[in-house]
Amino acid sequence: MPRKELKMDIGYQNHILYEDVRIAVPENGIVSILGDNGSGKSTLYKTLLGIIPPVKGEVPKDLAGQIAVVSDYVHLPEEVTVRDILCLLGPEKVSAAEKNHSDLHSYIMQYQTQGIATLSSGQRRIVEIYAVLASGKKVIVLDEATNSLDVSNRQLFLTYVKKLSEGNILFFHTSHEIHDAVFLGGTVYALFPSARAVRQFTGELTGDSLYRFLGYGVKA
Repeated sequence: MPRKELKMDIGYQNHILYEDVRIAVPENGIVSILGDNGSGKSTLYKTLLGIIPPVKGEVPKDLAGQIAVVSDYVHLPEEVTVRDILCLLGPEKVSAAEKNHSDLHSYIMQYQTQGIATLSSGQRRIVEIYAVLASGKKVIVLDEATNSLDVSNRQLFLTYVKKLSEGNILFFHTSHEIHDAVFLGGTVYALFPSARAVRQFTGELTGDSLYRFLGYGVKA
């Protein structure tokens, strides 16, 4: 997928949330989109997915067709096992995942006999990403995906995301967690609802600099 820039207005015909949005889309890596709850992060990613059409501009079909979502609000059924997930994916997709993401595949196979209900929240998120990658998707939206994770599970999950982003996978990371964005690196954008603007952060990526960029002042 070649590098491109999205140019669009986001929202609804009678209510534009953000105007002249410009987001550079690399071939791989991390694009973090930071904003408070209710700021329109979900509207932005649904626009990327093609669920909501942009008010102005367009999302290339080759991009929208490659996107899947891993979200804090959607979960794998707890009554199934990891092996059930592998069976649903089918041997061809599992074989492709093993070839293209061998480390992740090895990690998943450790838990194939376990029920989803017995996995930690971080392990479940990793299984969800594995299922998405096995399905052939190259772009993953992480929609507040670390919300319910404790410190150790958050670290486990984000470490795998960062490693995958160094390959051929692109992550759109929507969150209000500044430190997650700092850990992941990549490119950071922030939503400013009152200005109807999405702005790219261009300074040194630290917690304090992001706090200032977002208008929060220096972190205590």
